[in-house]
Amino acid sequence: MTMENINDDIMTVIKRIAIARTETEVKSLTEFVVKRAGGELFAYSISRPNKDDQLCDLYHHFENCDPRWRATYNSRKWFMNDPLIEYAKSNTEAIASSKIEPKTQGQVDMLSTAAQHGFCSGIVIPTQSSLGAREWLGILLVGSSLEPAAGENILMANRVELRALAMELMEWWKNYFKRDAIYRFKIQEQDINILRQLKNGKSVLEIAAILDLKANSLYRDIRVLKGKLKALKTQEVVQRAKFYGLLS
Repeated sequence: MTMENINDDIMTVIKRIAIARTETEVKSLTEFVVKRAGGELFAYSISRPNKDDQLCDLYHHFENCDPRWRATYNSRKWFMNDPLIEYAKSNTEAIASSKIEPKTQGQVDMLSTAAQHGFCSGIVIPTQSSLGAREWLGILLVGSSLEPAAGENILMANRVELRALAMELMEWWKNYFKRDAIYRFKIQEQDINILRQLKNGKSVLEIAAILDLKANSLYRDIRVLKGKLKALKTQEVVQRAKFYGLLS
């Protein structure tokens, strides 16, 4: 198979992520693309920052690497000062992981431990939503046991395909969280319509006219929505809906 055919094959598999039904299927497709692109391991996380621009609890993290690496990473709380995350929060360009300089001993230890678990070389691919890292922040790390001079050259040569993978992963997880929130909070289609109008700054009377509802009924629907999303004010219910991906 020629390199051109390999790349075509990668893009075909990446397109299948959008219709994947389960996390297991997404992981399998991701592993295929990573290996075709010259990598061996991957780690992907998607998160939302809080109002202070600090990362909230990761919505999700999945990988195919040694679970002992993840356990050490969490126990040492390296996520609080991860240089790869810090890079991703303010950059969108894919970068060889060896190009990210550690600034603290903790960061040196984190990168050294990652290398011991197979991430001797790697590529870091940030993905941000249309509103930047304040909205959604995705990070795809693809690793190789090869030394940086060799491994990162291969990965960077396939960065276009890996960036496409990272974007598809972000879209899949955003849709997953939205479906989960709709199920968990028992959100109806009418609720989404109301939330969208509230987001656009429409008044209750304007929304009632747009949706062909009586004002009293709409006030009741908004009160129910506040209860579902545990919000006290109308502005808060919109913010919570955005946070859970209901308005994406």
